[in-house]
Amino acid sequence: MSGGVVDSFKRVAVIALATVALLLSPGDAFAAKSGGRVAGSGFRAGAAARSSMKASVRSSMKSSAQRQIGLSPFGVRPFFYGPLLTDVVVIGGVAYAGAMAYNMFENARQGRTSGINIAKVQVAVCCDNRGPNSLLGTVARLARDCDSRSQRSMASLVSDVSLALLRREVDWVSAAVETKTVKDITEGENIFSQMSFTERAKVERETFNLVAGKDKSEARSSETKLEDIGKSTMAVITMVVAMEGKKLPEIRDSKSLKEALMSLGTEALNEDSLVAAELLWVPEEPWESLTADDVILEYPNLLSL
Repeated sequence: MSGGVVDSFKRVAVIALATVALLLSPGDAFAAKSGGRVAGSGFRAGAAARSSMKASVRSSMKSSAQRQIGLSPFGVRPFFYGPLLTDVVVIGGVAYAGAMAYNMFENARQGRTSGINIAKVQVAVCCDNRGPNSLLGTVARLARDCDSRSQRSMASLVSDVSLALLRREVDWVSAAVETKTVKDITEGENIFSQMSFTERAKVERETFNLVAGKDKSEARSSETKLEDIGKSTMAVITMVVAMEGKKLPEIRDSKSLKEALMSLGTEALNEDSLVAAELLWVPEEPWESLTADDVILEYPNLLSL
């Protein structure tokens, strides 16, 4: 039997198990009690850092151009002589117009936007185990290893979690992508915060909560039964990101989710792209489990795959 057929059978089995769980326990649904979260230094801090980096690059390019188009008193144009004003105006204008035209063409060709894209990517999965190599185990490890004070580390976290989800396609149950494009920093920050708070309100305790290098985790509850530790569960992985560049595609099926995760994973590593990011997941406590009913009630926006 081919690998594709096997994966199809596994996906059908996962959805069937989730449906049975929903039908057998319609009255026992409850919100997730524990959740995990990793957040960076904030929307404005990320935007300020990127603006500073862009200004530095522009200054460096301008200095290099001035050295190369200088005039000497002898009529020769070696390096390191100051430029004539007319030279700067003409050459700079032509270069700027060319760069703008090229950027507009490339942005249109690649589906890029001129503003900041605020996106919330959510994937519900069925985890048949909770070991260190499971999806929840992988997410927890990546969260622990992340330096949330570093923009580059947060970018790597988003990329690595996207990759982990892509590798567990057979476990996907439902998903959604919500994207809003803004040009105003304040509006973008408000939308980003709203998306984050909406997800955080769905849990009773953030038992793993790392924010800009500070541990704000709440105490875990004590497990009631030893056999509850590590048992199978439904889980929801959420990434809230603010990025310049390519807008993530809408989710219609597994193929479009794969495209969205691949785009997110690659765009996040672009130093000119990521502004801010948060990772959230439920459940976090190893003895807590969620049913399909819980996921449907708390995440009605997710599209079944």
